[in-house]
Amino acid sequence: MPTGSPAWPAWKEPDPLMMATSDRTRFPPAWLILLAAFVYGGIFGLSLRNLGDSLKPDSYRYLILSDNLRHHHVFSSDETNPLTPELFRLPLYPLFLAISGATTPSSIRWAIGWQCLLGFLLVFLVWPFGYKLGGQTGAIFGAIFLCFDLVSMLHQNLILTEALFTFVFTLAVCLSLRYFKTPSLSGAWQAGVVFGIAALIKPIAIFVAGVFVLVSLMRWKNALALILATLGLPLLWVMHNWVVTGHPVYTVQGGLALIEYPATRALANDTGVSVDEAYRLLRAKLTKEGVDRLQDPVAISDAYTKLAVETMKQHPLATIKYCMTGGVRILAGTGLDMILDILKLSKPSTPHFESELSEAGTGTRRVLGMHPALIVIQAAYMIFLFGGYVLFGIGTWKLARKGQSSLSAFLLLSVMAILLISCHQGYYRFRIPLLPFLAFGVAASFGL
Repeated sequence: MPTGSPAWPAWKEPDPLMMATSDRTRFPPAWLILLAAFVYGGIFGLSLRNLGDSLKPDSYRYLILSDNLRHHHVFSSDETNPLTPELFRLPLYPLFLAISGATTPSSIRWAIGWQCLLGFLLVFLVWPFGYKLGGQTGAIFGAIFLCFDLVSMLHQNLILTEALFTFVFTLAVCLSLRYFKTPSLSGAWQAGVVFGIAALIKPIAIFVAGVFVLVSLMRWKNALALILATLGLPLLWVMHNWVVTGHPVYTVQGGLALIEYPATRALANDTGVSVDEAYRLLRAKLTKEGVDRLQDPVAISDAYTKLAVETMKQHPLATIKYCMTGGVRILAGTGLDMILDILKLSKPSTPHFESELSEAGTGTRRVLGMHPALIVIQAAYMIFLFGGYVLFGIGTWKLARKGQSSLSAFLLLSVMAILLISCHQGYYRFRIPLLPFLAFGVAASFGL
């Protein structure tokens, strides 16, 4: 190791006398491999029994995009001609579906199989990095926290972006860890390119890459390479959209998200009306302003954003409260509604149950009253989550104490950035991008 470079805890240069032992640490223990194979093989097998369980409302839109890519070579969510270009969703997951042959609800088997395989391979991806941070015990706990998180597993077989994004994003985080061990120009390029690929699945990857740049600024050449590599693919997508639509945009998701979540919830909380009624009131304003007559998706998104910002300014305390509780919902959400669907258990018949379950918590109490046996699952999962959060805190503290402040800051600031950006929606599935950072923090908590 070069003189003056900070030594990683438990990440030492290989000792020739211990090379045989070091080789064995590259792979997880057999029992962990078999457990991952059983879990993800089981998820795949159960999915084949009823493919409909893998389809959510957004899934059908992804399948239309996939079908148009595969058969018409156009990125469009229209079902009939003319096929207008899509500016809302990003292209990589529909491309993955098209390559997998998933273009209709009956042709998703291969896509589900590949997604479950990616979940299984996560164990092998994170193991060597977890081992170097926290030894065998740290690697086991880190791998378990990432690969066997209940919410993450429940999304693995769904025709949604989470499974593919988790694997690509985790690979980018692993390359970032390797960069912190041995900073190099090639390492910056590699991490940046994979972050850029992840950014064509979910926009959140760009913000995390920004955190990576911030903690790498001491080596400005590497930081510049990281910026160029990360933004290369997203900028190509912006240029593509500019050519085919006349709008140099990355995505128009932001406007709809702001109007549906913080603006609607802030209005509902301050006025006492239901969430549905608050959304209806905002939609009525948009209709009055003629937004429904617009054909341009960028103009529509701009109108959504303008009204959302105005509404949040009129209800600032309610907006702040909703976003703060959104962070809590991300960290503490247990996917209870998905568990009910999988176990085919009845749900309360109240009209706003879904929002009560995901936002207010009253739905959770009602469900546990109807199905007391679920209390055990809920309690076990909460212990799993909050135990992981405690270990993550210990791990980042240990890294900072042992001279790895850049790595510690990267893990901690990435978690904070994802929470800050996602809290305005506040659903438990937005915890999934946190898992790689939490897992490596958990692993580091067992380091010497």
